[in-house]
Amino acid sequence: MNPGTREPARKTTSPRTWPTSPQVVCPVEKHANAVLRAGRESLRAMRRLRRSLLNCMACPVYDQCEFLEQFNQQVDAVISELAETWGWGER
Repeated sequence: MNPGTREPARKTTSPRTWPTSPQVVCPVEKHANAVLRAGRESLRAMRRLRRSLLNCMACPVYDQCEFLEQFNQQVDAVISELAETWGWGER
């Protein structure tokens, strides 16, 4: 764990090379690392949002909140698309 956070410690990686040709850098690693960084930032943002959503429970229209309903539908759609695209749940 990183000190002061709940996040696991991140490994720093250097660009990898192809086993058959040490001078060629893997073309996927740069993009994969960018996705991982974006994912970590999204996770932090979702945690901040979860804390903010605690205020919603005191709202007089909480049970009929159209924004929360639409937001939850959009999050569900993203999760479904990720699961379908990457074959999660097919194991």
